[in-house]
Amino acid sequence: MRAQVAQVHQGVHLVGRLSALDNVLIGGAARFTSPLSWLRRWPRTEQEAAHAALARVGLGDAALRRADTLSGGERQKVAMARALHQRARLLLADEPTAALDVRAEDELLTLLDGLVREQGLTLISVVHDLRLLPRLADRVLVLRQGRAVLDAALVDITPDTLSEALTHV
Repeated sequence: MRAQVAQVHQGVHLVGRLSALDNVLIGGAARFTSPLSWLRRWPRTEQEAAHAALARVGLGDAALRRADTLSGGERQKVAMARALHQRARLLLADEPTAALDVRAEDELLTLLDGLVREQGLTLISVVHDLRLLPRLADRVLVLRQGRAVLDAALVDITPDTLSEALTHV
């Protein structure tokens, strides 16, 4: 089950001295038992798949750049490419647009929407910016102290219902 779940954290965790490509390849490492993978001799098919994942997120030209030279938005895209390369069915995203500029945020939201619609990926995301809900969610769960205070389809939630769930003490 673990191999079918990918995570994208609010603070992107990449190995700065490695290339964007190597950071993506690391995402698929759980599928391999061969020590060759850990010596960075990735199978050709994996390298091609990792390049395709980087291209899918718009970073095809940045494959060989060190992760520590990438902008925040580019680093977030590498994290998304790594999740894609894992071939996961479930993506857990913690504030996936945090610290992104408006353009990078829009690109990432468009990418996530495409993955959900085209590849059947299930996305569970933590967001604090409520304006993102229509782009990220078809269902909303509001938790307070570990308990659900609202669990409904986005289309069924009114501004008053949401406000009540978020502010009721």
